[in-house]
Amino acid sequence: MGIRLGPTIEQRRPGPGVGLRSHRRPTAEVSAVMLVVVLILSACGQSTAVVLSDEALVRQYLSWGDPESQDSIQRRWHATVQDAVAKCMDLRGFEYTPVSLEASGFGPGTGISQEDFAGRFGFGVTTNDAYFAAAMGVAARNDPNDEYLDSLEQQERRTYDQTFISCMDTITQDVGPAQSFIQEVRRLEDSVRRTPEAINAQGDWVTCMVLDDDFTSVRSLEELTSLLQVEYEDAKNTPDVLTGLQEREIDLAIRNLGCEKELNDRLAVTASDLERAFIDENQEEIADQRSNLGG
Repeated sequence: MGIRLGPTIEQRRPGPGVGLRSHRRPTAEVSAVMLVVVLILSACGQSTAVVLSDEALVRQYLSWGDPESQDSIQRRWHATVQDAVAKCMDLRGFEYTPVSLEASGFGPGTGISQEDFAGRFGFGVTTNDAYFAAAMGVAARNDPNDEYLDSLEQQERRTYDQTFISCMDTITQDVGPAQSFIQEVRRLEDSVRRTPEAINAQGDWVTCMVLDDDFTSVRSLEELTSLLQVEYEDAKNTPDVLTGLQEREIDLAIRNLGCEKELNDRLAVTASDLERAFIDENQEEIADQRSNLGG
C-alpha cells in the first residue's frame, strides 16, 4: 500500500471510520512521519495460522468484506510488519519490541467494538477531538518500547527515529500490495456499485437511514460523512451548535450499523461473479500477499 509522508500528528486527526494505530511516542523529530505509522498499522495484522482464501484476501479491501475476516487479516498484517521492523532495527544496532494491534490500536473493531464506537464517536467526524484524544491515550499507555527510548541520548534517539522510518518504509514496500493491485480493486468496487442490483441496494440504504433536513440529498455513507465534515467546520467554534451536531452524528452512526450491514450483504452477493473474474486475473499478486502473511 502506497504510503506518503503527511502532516504532523498534532495537525492531523483521524478521518471518518479510521482507527489511529500509533505504536510509539513521537519526538519532535519524528512527529512529521507519524502518519506513516497510522496508515501502515491501520492496514496490518495477525491471526492464528489458517489458510487464507482468495476471496478473503481480496475482500479485505472491499467495503462489503466480512468485518471479522478483515480484522483477522489486519492482525496478521500488523504482526508481519512489526516482526520485520524488529529484525530490521536489530540489524542496525537498536532494540525494538513488536507491539500488538490490540495494544496499539483504537478504532471500530480494535480496542472498541463497532457498536461502542458508534455510540461514543459516531463516524469520528464532528467528534474528532474526543476520538483523537482517546486513541492517543491508548498509544501512550501501551508502548513496550518506552523504557528503551527514554534511555537513549538525544542524538541516539534521532538516529533511532531515522532508522525506524527507513525500516518501516522498506518493509511496507516489501510486504504491502502493489499500488496497481489496489487500483484494480477500486475499479472492481466501482464496477459492482454500477450494477442495477447495487444501485437498488444503495437506494434502500438511503431509505433505511431516514435522512432528513440538511441530509436529504445524501445518497451514500461517503456523502454523509463529507457533509458532516462541512457542517463541523461551520459549527466547531459554537459549542451549543457543535454539541447538537455531534449528537446527531452519533444517532446516524448507530442507525447505520444495521443499514450498512444489509447493504453490504447485498453487495457481496451482487459482487460474486465479478470477484471471481478479478481473482482469476490477479492470481500472482494474491499469491504474493498470501506468502507475505504466511498463509
